[in-house]
Amino acid sequence: MSLRGRADCLAGLALAFALSSVSAKSDPFPAPVSVALADFQVSGLGDARYWLGPMYTEVLQRRLFLCADLLVTEGLQARMQPAPPRMADVPAVKDYLLKLAVGLESKYAIGGLIEDKGATLNVTCVVVSRERKSHWALAQEVPVESVFQPQVDLIVKRFMTNVGARATPAETAAMSAYDPATPLEQLQAVGEGWRQYSPEEPGRSLETWRRLLDEHPDCRYAAEAEASVSHFYRRLLYDRALAWYETLANTTEPDNPLAHFRLAELYADEGRWAEAEMQYLKAVNLRTTYVDAYLGLGRARMEQNMWQPAMAAFDAVLTLVPDHLKGLLNKGVVLYRRGMIPEALEAWAKVLKIDPNNETAKQYLANYGHTARDLP
Repeated sequence: MSLRGRADCLAGLALAFALSSVSAKSDPFPAPVSVALADFQVSGLGDARYWLGPMYTEVLQRRLFLCADLLVTEGLQARMQPAPPRMADVPAVKDYLLKLAVGLESKYAIGGLIEDKGATLNVTCVVVSRERKSHWALAQEVPVESVFQPQVDLIVKRFMTNVGARATPAETAAMSAYDPATPLEQLQAVGEGWRQYSPEEPGRSLETWRRLLDEHPDCRYAAEAEASVSHFYRRLLYDRALAWYETLANTTEPDNPLAHFRLAELYADEGRWAEAEMQYLKAVNLRTTYVDAYLGLGRARMEQNMWQPAMAAFDAVLTLVPDHLKGLLNKGVVLYRRGMIPEALEAWAKVLKIDPNNETAKQYLANYGHTARDLP
């Protein structure tokens, strides 16, 4: 190495060392404080407002999201854990929150108790520390119309210091001023949906929120509840379908082309293109006229930049159905990728001859400065 090269190398090492030293001292990107939220436990004589349990957590979650130094694990994550026992006192809440913090790998967990006295509510907020296995608990009685005030007085203004969250004055003001801006009767309906929630079968909850949204389409809490639960349920349904078709295709019915096709589609949804290609190929080997499987096979090969094999799959589609629009569109893409520009434009132009309103073909042609009338 030349003297100049050695000098540059030493300078680089010195700069790296200096930067690492500054980083170690000043810690410009400190880790946020992780907090898990659990539904509050509600008690009271008569018809207590049990819906307040999950809704207290839903509102608190959005309030705490306003602090950048907090990593908030949403209440839905806690609801997907084993159902907690009925808790009537702070020690029971503390024990449950400690288990939740461990299960969700959070530094702290927040929950509490709400005693419904009719005109007033006695709210006890509880915070546990997973590391110290300790807890803090404070109570405040408020009129029903001020139901969420204890979140401000007990959590934002008191417990934030206990958990070491570095909220700026602006963030503290924003958390304190947060308003659900939703009538209590709508919050009640959302909370009832959460009380019905089951991770395995959330149908009742989704129906409750859908009825509310049909009447009040601007209810943000219902819309977010429906969207978040639907997202997790979709994952559960996918896993169920995957397990079924993997068993069907690999064990119980290996000669069933539909089983291999469905399994390929599931792999494709996950971007597992090599596995999808293999299953599509098995499907067309079992049924040589399986047009949809040939289409999927071509797409899986395109995603892997296997242009010539992809062309073979789309040619098979067009042999079976000469005017197949998706087959023509995709063949045009493959031709273009292989540098066969006139042939690609011709394939897309043929699509427009069959379907003059095909927007995909129009877009492809427009992107390359041509219109259908310029082509043979």
